This record gives sequence, structure tokens and C-alpha cells, in this order.
Amino acid sequence: MRAWLKRNRWGLLALPLLVLALPLPQIDRYYNVFVAAPYRVAVEAPPGEQVSYGGGRMWLVSAQPFRPVDHFGDPVSVPAGFTFIHAVVGFKVDTGDALSACSIFLEDSLGRRHGPDPVALTRTPYRSDTCMDLEGRSLTFQADLYFLLPPGADPAAIRIELDRERPRFVRLLAR
Repeated sequence: MRAWLKRNRWGLLALPLLVLALPLPQIDRYYNVFVAAPYRVAVEAPPGEQVSYGGGRMWLVSAQPFRPVDHFGDPVSVPAGFTFIHAVVGFKVDTGDALSACSIFLEDSLGRRHGPDPVALTRTPYRSDTCMDLEGRSLTFQADLYFLLPPGADPAAIRIELDRERPRFVRLLAR
């Protein structure tokens, strides 16, 4: 046995490295398909219409400006010209976690994306929901989303992205 180990020691040392090196040729494919592939195919739904995406249906209920107040009832202050937007998106999913890893943005009229829950709302009762019912009670639910738009921008669409659905994404048009 000792003679066999001595004779094959270099092969035995190289074996773990070979096992680790086998998937390396596929890393570029994984990166290009799942990581670097941009979202470029829009699945759009005009106002009042539904769209099927990622294991569920979704629609934009409303996207309106609103004036938030803090816990004491005082208006939240922001720089002049900025506008808070309250959007409501309806979901009907096949399973409770069908859209659990989604990302939601508001696209404005200038083509920029804005994330939910702006810093100005951190000390208020307003928190954006996600693409799943966190109580797990229903497969049909609505999500309240809060955004802050800069001067001169109007809400154009709610954008929903799921990594496993690349390169497709959803645009729920506001107008």
C-alpha cells in the first residue's frame, strides 16, 4: 500500500484541484446568462390591465402623489419640488413565494429608476410592501409602495424584476 501511495502521490495531490477546476469553463456562461444579462425585454401592461410574470399575475391599481405625515401628524418635509408617490400594485400568485425575490422600482417620465422607501420616510408609519403577502393569508393581495420623485419627474411605470426571469421584466404603465 505504501509503495502505491508513493508512486501515485502527485496524482492524488492533483485530484482535488482537478475536481475544483472542472466547473471553471462554465463560469463565463453562468456569469453571462444569470449575472451580466441586462433586463431588456419588457412585458408591459397598460393601466387597468394585468400581466402574467414569474408565477403570478400583477396589475397597477393606482400611482398618485400623496402628503405623508410622521407619527405625530406633522407633514414630512422634503426639498422644494420633490413629490411623494403612493403606488398600489395588485398581485395574484400561484404559490405564496412565487415572486418572493422580486425588485420593485418606479420609472419616471425621464427614464430614471427610483427605489421604494425613500430615506425621508424612515421615521414615519409608511413602509413599502413586497411582491408577497408577508402574513401568508392570501394568494391575491395588494402591495403599498412609496417613492420620492425629484422635480420635473412624473410616474411613468412600476418596474418589477425577478432574477430567474432575466432578460424579461414587467412595466406596469401608470398612464
